Amino acid sequence: MKRQGALDFILAEALDGLIIYSTHHSSETWCSPRFLETLGYASSDLQTPIEEVLCKLDGWTTALDDWLTGQAGTSSAHNLCHRHPSGTTTWFRCCGNLIRGDNGNADHIIISCTDITTEINRSQQLEEKTKELLKYSYAVSHDIKAPVGNAALALKIIHNKLKDVIDAGTSTLLAELSTSMQRLVGIVEQLHEIAALDAPLSPPEPTMLSDQIRLARSQLAAKITDSKAQIVLEQDGELTAHIGLLANVLLKLIDNSIIFCEDGRAPTISISISDAQEAWYISVADNGIGIAEENQGKIFELLKKCYADRQLTTFGLGLSYCKKAVARMGGNLTVESRLGEGSTFTFSIPKTSINGGN
Repeated sequence: MKRQGALDFILAEALDGLIIYSTHHSSETWCSPRFLETLGYASSDLQTPIEEVLCKLDGWTTALDDWLTGQAGTSSAHNLCHRHPSGTTTWFRCCGNLIRGDNGNADHIIISCTDITTEINRSQQLEEKTKELLKYSYAVSHDIKAPVGNAALALKIIHNKLKDVIDAGTSTLLAELSTSMQRLVGIVEQLHEIAALDAPLSPPEPTMLSDQIRLARSQLAAKITDSKAQIVLEQDGELTAHIGLLANVLLKLIDNSIIFCEDGRAPTISISISDAQEAWYISVADNGIGIAEENQGKIFELLKKCYADRQLTTFGLGLSYCKKAVARMGGNLTVESRLGEGSTFTFSIPKTSINGGN
C-alpha cells in the first residue's frame, strides 16, 4: 500500500505531467491529473478526448514519430507547446521512452513532462532584448563612424593642401589627428562586431580549411606583401562550422601574427587542422614576438594591450572577438607561447554543437 501511495503521488503530483500513450488504441492513452491541470483543464470537466488534446500540442506529431521509431529503453526530449482556448500558452519538455511488448512490437510510450514555460518566456524576452541592443549598437556605431570618418577625411585633405606651407610640428599634429580619428572608427567597428556575436547564427556549413585561408589571404593581401609574410597550410581538412565566424577568427589570428612580429623579420605562419572524435582543432602558429607567461591570461580581455612599449596600431579587440566567436561555436581558444619565440593559438569546434548537442 505504501508503494502504491508513493506511485500515486508521483503520477498525480510530483511530475508536471506523465503520459502513457497506447500505440494500439490511442483512446486508451492516459494522462496524469497534474498534466491536465498544467494545461489549464480540470480532469473532471474535460470534454475533449485526451488523444485530441495531445494532437493539438505544437510539435506532438514530430515527437511521436521520433519516439515510435526510437530504440526501446532510450529516451529523447522534445519541447511541445499547448495553446489553451483562454489564450494562455504552456511549454513542456517531454521525454519519451518506447516500451515494446513480448513480440517486439511497439506497445506503449511513457512520456514524462516538465513545465518550461517560464524558461521559454525568459529566453524569448532575452532574445528580444538582444535584438534591441544589436539595433542600438548598429545605430550608435553608424552615428559615430559617419561624422568621425568625414572629419578624418577633411583633415587629410587639409593636410595634403597645406603640407608645403605649414611647419613640421603642425604637419605632424594634423597627421596624428587624422590617424587617431581613423583608429576611433576602427574601434567602433570592432566593438559592433563583438556585439553582433550575440545575434542568431546562420546554419553551419561544410567547408575546407584551405578555402578559408584563401579568403584570409585575399583580405590581407596588402599586409602580406608589405611584411613578406609566409602563410603555410601544413594540414588541410574538411569541417562543418558557422562559416562567417570561422572566417573572421582565422582572419584576425593571421592578422595578429603579421602585426606582432619582430621588426625586420618576415612573419612565418603555419596553420593546420586535426580531426578528433569530438571536435576539430585548428592551430595557427607564428614566429612572432611571443607573449610573456603573466600576460597569456590577459590577452583575451576586452581592450587589453600587453605591449605598452611597442608602437602598434591595434586596439586590443581582435583576440577578444576570437575568444567570444569560438565560444559562440561551442569551442575554446587557447594560446601557448614563449617570449621571443612565437605563439600558437589553437581553437576547437565541437562536432556536438554542429549536430545539436550543445
